[in-house]
Amino acid sequence: KEKGIKKWKPWKFNYSVGTPTGTVANSEMNVLYMQYDNQIMASGSGYPATDATCSGCSSLSKKGDGQYIATVRSGKKATIVVHGISQDGSKTEIARQEFRIKRLPDPTPKIVGVGVESSTVKIGKIKQAKKLLAELKGSPLNIKFSITKFTVSVVKNGQVAEAKCSGERLSSKALGYIKGLKKGGKLYIEDVYAKGPKGKAKKIPSMILKVI
Repeated sequence: KEKGIKKWKPWKFNYSVGTPTGTVANSEMNVLYMQYDNQIMASGSGYPATDATCSGCSSLSKKGDGQYIATVRSGKKATIVVHGISQDGSKTEIARQEFRIKRLPDPTPKIVGVGVESSTVKIGKIKQAKKLLAELKGSPLNIKFSITKFTVSVVKNGQVAEAKCSGERLSSKALGYIKGLKKGGKLYIEDVYAKGPKGKAKKIPSMILKVI
């Protein structure tokens, strides 16, 4: 105010809110897995916009604000770089992170809640079996595997009897063999193949369970 009257005058100043920074993180682990959509957080501050690039990746696609999907097919290492983009379009590197490239771990089979870590199964439990599942036990990865085929075998009248199953469900023949199991008998689940979200089905470990 000048002499009690409000007047407008030119006025400006420069300021900075913090130091421009960037981060790169794999929300699951510091690893990029082959044949898998790796979820990556790659963001920065201090610039009007940011973007990310990857050397060693098959692709790096933006999923949302600071979120990317990285895919890899081969190699040992990949590097993701975050750039800050100024108003004039120029780019400045503000973060860099190197990742190891690994194959997805193999799942293991599970039937009526019993996995390969067990050697026995209760007779009442196994006779309720309907299908065989695959799991990545002890892994933080949220990956769904599906069983594509497997073989069920039992010893019947002194002879090995087997039934082949397609998909995850037990065939009617396999169900019949399981219904006929007695305590002390053994159930063999072999030639198990499972498929992940990408790629071909692959052979995974077998199971041998003693009925108790």
